[in-house]
Amino acid sequence: DSDMHLVTTHTDMLEEEEELYHYASLKGSVGTSVISQPIISKVERQALVDEIDSKSKSREEAMMNEIKDSKMREEAMMKEMISLKKQDETMIRGLVSELKENKERMAKSDLKMLQFEWLVISLVCVGISII
Repeated sequence: DSDMHLVTTHTDMLEEEEELYHYASLKGSVGTSVISQPIISKVERQALVDEIDSKSKSREEAMMNEIKDSKMREEAMMKEMISLKKQDETMIRGLVSELKENKERMAKSDLKMLQFEWLVISLVCVGISII
């Protein structure tokens, strides 16, 4: 009975004992795997850092090239839009000019028709006054 009393945990210490069991179980599962992993040397770490830097620089260069390409495409599109705008303006000026010419022709044609009608009426009047 006295041996049992030595092995049992005091009620005030139950919480601490549970924490110790928890840490002990973690060390048993994780601790062995941590110990079995090889430690990386400074040279290997520097090589990894250099490789990461190299890859990040190449990605950065690729992104910069892509940005330059997109800017070039944008500039080409702007030039094309300006060229199309100039063509449209030229075509509109030509159409306006044609409309003016047609309007003038129609006015001249109407004037000639009125002159002809005036001539016919004058001749009819002269013919009636002679009779």
